[in-house]
Formats: sequence, structure tokens, C-alpha cells
Amino acid sequence: MPAEPEISVIVPAWNEADELPRTLPVLQRALDELGLAAEIVVVDNASTDGTAEIARAHGAHLVLEPERHIARVRNAGAAAARGRFLIFVDADTRPSAELLRASLSLLDSGTVCGGGARIVFETPDRILYRWGTVFWNAIALRLNLAAGCYVFATREAFAATGGFGEQVYAGEEVLFSLRMQRWGRRHGKRFRILREPRVQTSARKAEWFSLWQHLALLTLLALFPFALRSRRLCGFWYRRPGAVSNGGRTRQALHPPPCADQAAAPATGGDSPPPGSPATRHNAHSETPGQPDPPPRALRAERKPLRDDQRSSLQPTCSSDPEHETASRQPAAPRRATRS
Repeated sequence: MPAEPEISVIVPAWNEADELPRTLPVLQRALDELGLAAEIVVVDNASTDGTAEIARAHGAHLVLEPERHIARVRNAGAAAARGRFLIFVDADTRPSAELLRASLSLLDSGTVCGGGARIVFETPDRILYRWGTVFWNAIALRLNLAAGCYVFATREAFAATGGFGEQVYAGEEVLFSLRMQRWGRRHGKRFRILREPRVQTSARKAEWFSLWQHLALLTLLALFPFALRSRRLCGFWYRRPGAVSNGGRTRQALHPPPCADQAAAPATGGDSPPPGSPATRHNAHSETPGQPDPPPRALRAERKPLRDDQRSSLQPTCSSDPEHETASRQPAAPRRATRS
């Protein structure tokens, strides 16, 4: 029987099929280096891609949380975890074995109830993220605030403080840090931010959102902090603009599926035009369906009435088209020859 895990790494995941194949192996290798019993808990937050299948394939413990609420997702993972020490890692964050070892050393010391680490972005090529990282790391060290991409805590302190506050839809890691600090002071423990090693995370939001969108969000939260209680106003954390038109799937979804009559229509050969196209409507005047129209003069000279079986095979397939409805109710009459 496997031993109870000492460490539980909790990974919230919403449509993370692109990131999990990179993150989970990195986490597993780092945990193996520690030589301690550990588990990885992936919380699938109503994903519509292969997130759940990827988590299972990598041996993670899968938890399902249908409500789109970041704090609730983190708490669901903690409730399912069995470890004495909890480490929360975002799906686009790859902590090293050295960082995990330093975090566990603090938790195991008995003088620290939780903490975080300074961050470094994988691709810090955006000026906002370069300066933002410097500013955040300075604030985090000064005020002992953990970044949401990497947070660690003892199970005792996590349970005593109630976990992540579900009254907000973003910024829950800051409120969690403040509550842990208050609890720690009452119990002679600290909430500490590691200077080194830093935790590496992606800068994908710099690709999804423009500089002005970042600045507008910061201004909104500075003037109206209560906006964190609205998921609509916290859409920065709950949508991914780059995936809206990925591969043209949204445009395809706008077209209705073929109607049942079209699916049952007889085949007229691989080279015949699709039903309802202009070529099909023009060909309805010829004797053989699917063949090119003869010259106008020859058509007037060789026009013959259509048999019932020919007429039924030439009728349009989708009755939702008004032009087709007219054609299906009124068979085409032969044209009267006129002088040119």
C-alpha cells in the first residue's frame, strides 16, 4: 500500500491542454528529486479540451470543479489533497526542484506557516512585464504577499484561515497572504516570501491583452477595489481572446448543419455542384442533372418535358430557402421559343 503523501501539489486548470504536457513532467521530476512521498492534484475547472485526459495520462489525481471561480478551484484541490504540506502551482508555472526544496524546508521548520516566491517570466520581452515584475517582487518582499502562480502553506494554517476567500474572483492570493500573516502572528509563525530561487511562469497574458488593457484594469482596481467581487469585471482572468477564432472554429460554428433532406438526397457524382448552388439551379433546365447547360439556342430547340422521377431528383434539398420552396412547388415549365 503506497504511503500517504507528505506533499500535495495542486494545479488549477481551465482548458490547459497546451500547458499541462509541459508543466506536469517538470513537477514530477522535481518531486522525484526530493525523495518524498508526493501527489499532484489537477483541478479541472469545466474545461472543454483535453485537460482531464492529459492529467490522467500523467498520473495526476483529477478533481472536477464546474464553477468558474479561481478561489473555489484552489479550495477544491486542497479539500481533495492528502498531504501535510500544500503547494499551489498554476498550469503555466514550472517550479524547480530547488524551489520546492526551499519551500518544504521552511514549512518543516515549524516557524513558517506558508509563503511564496519572487517571480520571473519565461519571455520578459514586454516593457510592462519587465517593470511590473520588478515592482511586484519589491512589494511582495516588503509586504510578504504571495503571487498566485506559486503559494505554499501547511495544511493546519490553510484550514484554520479558511483557505482562499471565495468572495472575490481575483486577487484571492493577496487576501490569503494577509489572513495567513495574521494567523501566523497569533501562533508564533511567519508567512515568508523566498528571495531565491525564483519561480518561473509564462507571460501569456501579455500576448492575450494589450498594454492599454493592462493599464485600464490596474486603474479600475485602484479606483474600485470592490470590482474584484464581480466576475464580469474580472474577465481578465476568465477569458482568453486568442482562442476565440483559433482555427476558424467560431466561424464554422456560425453555419447551420445540413438539413435532413440534404443528407438523404441522391448522389449525382463527385463532380456535380452542391445542391442549392447557382450551377444546380441552372442545370435544372437541362435533361440530365449535373451536366453543363447547353447553349441558349440549343436549349430552346431541344427542350423536352421532364419525367416525374427526373423532376423529384432535381428538387432542392433544403426547404428553408424561399427560392427553393418556390422551385419545389412549381416545376419549371419549358421556355417558349422566341426570335433572336
